[in-house]
Amino acid sequence: MTGPTSARIPTLSEIEDTARLIAGHAGESPLITWPSSGGRVRLKLENLQPTGSFKIRGATAVLRSLSDEERAAGLVTPAPETWPGPSRGWPTSTSSLAPR
Repeated sequence: MTGPTSARIPTLSEIEDTARLIAGHAGESPLITWPSSGGRVRLKLENLQPTGSFKIRGATAVLRSLSDEERAAGLVTPAPETWPGPSRGWPTSTSSLAPR
């Protein structure tokens, strides 16, 4: 199996900067306690996002951080039925960036 050899944990400042960057573009995802779990199981309802998943946050952060030159070049997204097509396509529908 291949993959990254190391992962870097983002700083609190980076998390806060990204939260500001995506504010208004991704909804809140409530955290609820599963009623029959006796309070032991909590669910974060990411399915309430416009695209039905958490991926909208990362895709929106990337798209909103593009330079003017990168934005002018456009964006190629995968087919909607493949991950993360909907999460990449939805943020472009709310901005001046058109997917190709």
